Amino acid sequence: MAEQTTVVGGEALRDALRRAGALGIQALARGLRREAEAIMTDSKEHYVPTNISTLKTSGFVQPVQVSATGVTVTLGYGGAAQAYALYVHEGIGPAVGRPAFMPPVKALIPWVLRHGMPEEAAFPIARAIGRRGLAPTKYLERPLLAAVRGMDGRLAADVNGGLAKAGTGGAGATSTGVRGGETWKQFVGARMGAAMRETGGHGAAMKKLGAEWRARKGT
Repeated sequence: MAEQTTVVGGEALRDALRRAGALGIQALARGLRREAEAIMTDSKEHYVPTNISTLKTSGFVQPVQVSATGVTVTLGYGGAAQAYALYVHEGIGPAVGRPAFMPPVKALIPWVLRHGMPEEAAFPIARAIGRRGLAPTKYLERPLLAAVRGMDGRLAADVNGGLAKAGTGGAGATSTGVRGGETWKQFVGARMGAAMRETGGHGAAMKKLGAEWRARKGT
């Protein structure tokens, strides 16, 4: 299972990205990866039921994806726990106000064996769960929603930090002898947003800006 949410940047983050350009996107991607890793760690340490080690070890964070429409990262659970990860997260049956639903017996076999019971015990346990249901644990949703609070500010700080580290934040910027004293990083930062809107993608925008930069330098 994979939990999805969308963080729409506030004014601080949008302003930082406007000033940082391509460097800001890179810093944002790094920050988003850090946020996802922290959410997964919190989920495994404080929310996943402790008696389901297979579920805990199945948690994953995929590489950050950068596109013309945004920066995304996917995290979730599955793998060897795929058969029951969703049931444990969302709950099933009467416990959540739904019709009785018997989980797959096969999904419970590792659990009964781990607790010293014979494999045949999986069927009556599955039947009992079907009758009573399972309460939801929301082991990924809860840490995710907790992390969303304040995430916008943390990501804005990541972008601003990356900008300052690159020496493009204003007072600490250096000049490389370009007309008007503008560096390549400053040139890109000031124009990346408009270039991406015009070309529809980061790669095409960089190509366009590269051509403009060469023409500007007279090369």
